[in-house]
Amino acid sequence: GAQQQTTTTNRERKPMALVIRNLGTGTLTNTTAQTTGPLPGKSWLIENIILTNRDSAPRTMDLKLMNGAALTNGYATSGGSYIAAPGMTVPGLTTVVINDQITLQNPNGGTAQTLSIGVTGTAASPGIDVVVNGLERDL
Repeated sequence: GAQQQTTTTNRERKPMALVIRNLGTGTLTNTTAQTTGPLPGKSWLIENIILTNRDSAPRTMDLKLMNGAALTNGYATSGGSYIAAPGMTVPGLTTVVINDQITLQNPNGGTAQTLSIGVTGTAASPGIDVVVNGLERDL
């Protein structure tokens, strides 16, 4: 009888770098915002966002996931998807930790996703400190 030939090919796989890192830091006031995201060809898994209000007065802020939307003064004033309730209040001299996992991607030649954090009211110095922690990997 006839014999069947089976051909097997092995795909070469490149190891993908997975790095645990601080993805962003900054201090927000009413004139500054934090917009951060992965570099082209990278993706992020945000593990937590730490917001520390160093002022004695409560401050309101918005946290949004943006898909290539336009920014005003470094902050997304329209568009995007809220990560926390709009106008979220951070009480004075308090730290709020958002422990929800958030993914961001920035494909080469595609639309970059970013995290936009901004104060929605007046927040004079010393402002609100922001720390974003998570993982970064190649796409």
